[in-house]
Amino acid sequence: MGSYLQRRLTQLALFSNLCLLGIGSAYADAALEISPQICIAGEGKPCHMNVELHWRGTGNKLICILSDTPQFADWCNDTKEVHSLTLNVDTRKDIQFVMVDKQNNQTLARVKLQVTQLREPPTRRRYRNPWSLF
Repeated sequence: MGSYLQRRLTQLALFSNLCLLGIGSAYADAALEISPQICIAGEGKPCHMNVELHWRGTGNKLICILSDTPQFADWCNDTKEVHSLTLNVDTRKDIQFVMVDKQNNQTLARVKLQVTQLREPPTRRRYRNPWSLF
C-alpha cells in the first residue's frame, strides 16, 4: 500500500509542476505527428526519404520545429494557418523533432523518426558434408 501511495503522490507532484509551467493547461492537447514513423535502410546505408510533420492543438500560437541533428535548421511558421512541414531526410540514426512555442520557447510536443538497418540473413550452415564415398 505504501508504494502505491508514493507513486500517486509522485504523479500528483509531476502534474502540479506541469500545470505551473503551463503544459498541463494551455497545451494539453498539442500534438506533433510524423509520417512515416520508421525508415528501413539497407545494411550500412543511410535512410533516404521524405517525412511529413503534422501538428495540432497549438491554438493561436506560432510554433517552431527543432531537431537534434544539424542536417535541419530550426524552422518557425509565420502564419497560424500552416500545420505541416515536409522534410527530405538522409540519415543513419534516429532523429528527434521538438515543437516549441515561438514566443517563449516552451516545449509543446515531441516525436521521433526511427531508423532501422536491414541485416543480411545469416547463411545457413550445412550439417552434412557435400561429398560422399558412395
